Amino acid sequence: CLTCTLPLYHSTGSGDGSCISTCPAGRYAHDATKICQTICPASQMGQDETRKCANSCYYTTQYMDPVDRVCKNCEGTCTTCSGPLSTNCLTCSGLRYLNSGSCSLTCPNGKYGATSDNTCKSCNTNCLTCQTPDAPTYCLSCDVPLYLKNNACVANCGTNEYKDDSDRKCKPCEGTCTTCSQGLSTNCLTCTLPLSHSSGSGDGTCVSNCPVGRY
Repeated sequence: CLTCTLPLYHSTGSGDGSCISTCPAGRYAHDATKICQTICPASQMGQDETRKCANSCYYTTQYMDPVDRVCKNCEGTCTTCSGPLSTNCLTCSGLRYLNSGSCSLTCPNGKYGATSDNTCKSCNTNCLTCQTPDAPTYCLSCDVPLYLKNNACVANCGTNEYKDDSDRKCKPCEGTCTTCSQGLSTNCLTCTLPLSHSSGSGDGTCVSNCPVGRY
């Protein structure tokens, strides 16, 4: 055969060949030319599943390779993609979130996982990390110079609290202190009547009776 009539296609595209309904591996049926082509025209891509030139890939988990114009599978973590790499993802599924082209189980610091579209979105500007999913203003940790208080990042802690630099949280003073530098009863800075500060400045205790030599 030199030419074929649809729905059959010429197996080789030139010279003698057979008229077949399904092109051999590596060739794709093109309706306009009625030929099994090795490369589809620029407006189409080859589907290995159907052995045809088509306007889209057979599966949504595939992308069109622009060099040889065939559909290839996305990297396993992507739902849809623009290329073969794990950084070419366009959308993610399940428990994975899209961030900078990759699908991951967790989002980086400063972002949270939005379940509405499975993407990593920015936390409240003050949060270092925030509750996931879907809680951008529910801070879990704070960056310098802020401290965590009631799941918000604040510059100043409340009365009867001190700033703990080890985990950047506002923590309560020991019960006898009004203000304090740390959480022990010996870290009081000021006291509330009827108690008095034992040393008068710096760390000390709040006492009901001053030590000998102090009034």
